[in-house]
Amino acid sequence: HVKYKENDTYTISGTYRTDVAPSIEDGRLPSMLTMTFGNDPKTTKNFVWFTDKRIEGSDLEIVEGDINSFDPTKAKTLSGKCEVYAYNYSLIDTPIYSSSLTKEIARHSVSLVGLKADTSYVYRVGDYSKGYFSPWYTFKTASKAVDKPFEVLLMTDAQGNTESQFNDTNKLLHGASDVFKNGYDFIINLGNLVDNAENMKQWGYAL
Repeated sequence: HVKYKENDTYTISGTYRTDVAPSIEDGRLPSMLTMTFGNDPKTTKNFVWFTDKRIEGSDLEIVEGDINSFDPTKAKTLSGKCEVYAYNYSLIDTPIYSSSLTKEIARHSVSLVGLKADTSYVYRVGDYSKGYFSPWYTFKTASKAVDKPFEVLLMTDAQGNTESQFNDTNKLLHGASDVFKNGYDFIINLGNLVDNAENMKQWGYAL
């Protein structure tokens, strides 16, 4: 992908219909959200998501608590950075050849530090100024105890290139709950998640 550098210029134009609810499809709501460990899994987390380039807010709301009983009015808002990238967007789904065009997309990122170990948090991401947010999600930080057991889901070679193939992968991931009765703490992907790393449409299916 081509990232615009600090002194590059680009034009953001166009408007949204105010009578239509924001959605992932029109780019106002976050898509392809990922969460990864920072330097210390007990106290840090990194978040990345994407929107239409006209959505410039990179905000994360977070609060301690359980997803079923948390108080959203106590959430803190933290801001990260937004960068605009050019990327290839596939016009058709096919494992052999894909016609594409170049589009632009906003990449948002927030890094959290100073979290409490062995603690559950609830969070959502989006643009605070516009009120465009993802659903609320949850995570739990790692324990300080080095001998505390944990569960890991290993996955590899999904390597899909059409929506139906990624639907099958998602069914397998959701089925993992039948194996991990108490859930799993994190996923390790060993590679080949998509067939073409430069095809953003495939990433959209995967994430």
